[in-house]
Amino acid sequence: MKEGERIASEIIEHLEEGGKLGFFTLFTHKSWSQVLEQTKVNNERPHLPEHFHALRRFFRLKGLRQDLGGRWDRQVATLGAPHVKEMGEEIEKTLIQYCDSIEDCLNWQEGTWLPMQQRLEDMGFRWDKFLAEQPPVVGGDGELKRMGRAVTDTLLPILDSRFKKLKLLQLE
Repeated sequence: MKEGERIASEIIEHLEEGGKLGFFTLFTHKSWSQVLEQTKVNNERPHLPEHFHALRRFFRLKGLRQDLGGRWDRQVATLGAPHVKEMGEEIEKTLIQYCDSIEDCLNWQEGTWLPMQQRLEDMGFRWDKFLAEQPPVVGGDGELKRMGRAVTDTLLPILDSRFKKLKLLQLE
């Protein structure tokens, strides 16, 4: 798609400098001829500068969709979300539905985790020491999984036990 965008820009420049798309010009610019043969604007062969402006935007849009789709498949679909090929041509119309969830995930550490960690530390819990005592987890997201296991498998039972002890002391 970047190639189509480049060619449309070249044609625009040629036309705006007063050039024409005659036989000799197209003979010396085979890539231009191919674009003219493969595209239509309002069901006719493009020939006006505004046609090529529209084509350049179209090729840019296709390229951006391709880049977005590749990134989505690499970063999100590998985590279990649908692949781009399941979304139709205008993938942005499907992907926009994920914006709030993705934003929540991106803000989770700052908005949820760090305040909770700070409250634990304010109560005297030594988070850094606790985490250092947890076994390592291998993988690209190993540190996050390590924290998750530390919280669910170790910290929650500790807090539950402490809560029950305090409740018992309160009842006594």
